Amino acid sequence: MARYDLYHAPAGELAVYLLDVQSNLLDVTSTRVVLPLFRAADYQKPAATLHPMFEIDGERLVMVTHLIATLSIGELGPAVGHLAYAHFEIIAALDKLIGGV
Repeated sequence: MARYDLYHAPAGELAVYLLDVQSNLLDVTSTRVVLPLFRAADYQKPAATLHPMFEIDGERLVMVTHLIATLSIGELGPAVGHLAYAHFEIIAALDKLIGGV
């Protein structure tokens, strides 16, 4: 498991993917901190910094930062992608959520 890995969201969820945002230095836990990514068409009120947009496999997705969650590693399954290229956008969204900056 690595920070910024993408996982398919569980069936029946509005989210398409879950993005692991937990530091790789915290690999002693049995859980990971994740953010859901929804189809942009299913999320009508994105806030620019709090909800960055990404295109994955030709689909426009929004990271819904305020729905941050923790899941057990066993619930995530195999990684299906990676968003390390978006480090600064992801961190800016988390900073907005936690610090209001």
